[in-house]
Amino acid sequence: MTRYRCVEDQKAAGFTVVAACEANAVSTTGYYDWLEREAAGPTQRQIDEGHLVELMTQIWEASDGSYGVPRMVRELRRGGVVVIHKRVRRLMGRHNMAGRAYRRRITTTVPGPDGYKIPDLVGRGFKPGAPDVA
Repeated sequence: MTRYRCVEDQKAAGFTVVAACEANAVSTTGYYDWLEREAAGPTQRQIDEGHLVELMTQIWEASDGSYGVPRMVRELRRGGVVVIHKRVRRLMGRHNMAGRAYRRRITTTVPGPDGYKIPDLVGRGFKPGAPDVA
């Protein structure tokens, strides 16, 4: 709930707008500007972003949630949508769409073709036994 909605609720409860705005630490002009924006409805940019988010959600779900911002931008541009990465990053973050980052697997030891095992020259026994006995 925004502060302006709280002011609206307090106004409906019988408080003056000035007192409600002071209690919520907002300006009265800001409250009246918010009222005008609410009455005007969504702007064309908000409508366009809604369509873009729907398209991005379809692409993201088709990829099983693995597409991040770079792949999403490429896929949108292939589809003919003119978009920059900053807007895609903002919308993906706002709508909880995140790509998966797979860790690269590094193999440091590769077994030889003959299957040679290193012998135990010290004779270490790694079987569980009595406590405090080597």
